[in-house]
Amino acid sequence: MYVERDLENNQLYLYFGADLEAGAVASTSEVFPGVYLDVSPDGRLVGIDIVNTQEAIGAAAANLTLSGELLGVKEAAQLVGKDRGNFIRDLASRPDFPKPVARVASGQLWFSKDIERYLEKRRDGVPQAEVVDEIREPLTEEEVVDEKRSGTKFQIYQDRKGEYRWRLRAHNGEIIADGNEGYSSKVSCEHGIDLVKQQAASAEVEDQTEGQAAQADRTEEEGLLDKAKRRLQE
Repeated sequence: MYVERDLENNQLYLYFGADLEAGAVASTSEVFPGVYLDVSPDGRLVGIDIVNTQEAIGAAAANLTLSGELLGVKEAAQLVGKDRGNFIRDLASRPDFPKPVARVASGQLWFSKDIERYLEKRRDGVPQAEVVDEIREPLTEEEVVDEKRSGTKFQIYQDRKGEYRWRLRAHNGEIIADGNEGYSSKVSCEHGIDLVKQQAASAEVEDQTEGQAAQADRTEEEGLLDKAKRRLQE
């Protein structure tokens, strides 16, 4: 889509294509005072021209802004709770992921709302453990009792910094897992829960204590040898 603002003349033009080429508009009709529709030779709407935005929509062209934020790769990765590399590999490369709205020298740009809607749709398609949206501080004693009567749940809450966090609470009220970072938006936090749901079932167990135990044994043996050597030298 092509968007052009004429701030001096208070004009806004929207063209529903990549570039406005000669012959793309066959006819123009005024549908509202100062609002014109451009139609292509095959009868499709291709453009909207607002001559005076202040009169037509109640706002000057200079004051019109896009809904949501424009996000680069770094900001989009933060929104979904991934680092840059994993974001490009796991999400941005997917055929169903929102297409960037622009490409600049520094990279691609997305609308934040497009990504948030995408995450919401993916979350709706993962009907596994229940997610309880609390958005509050830790549970009271009565609430913990209620939790014990129910099953295992993911809980979403806000910390003192206002960031969104999740924890997994067992049926007995004990916290058995939690996220190690805060999220700037609830959608990103929910996506983090989805990732845990999807990957935990197939995750392997890596015992990192074996190497530590072996090292401890070697250290003890070396200590005994050193002690024996010193005694022989006495």
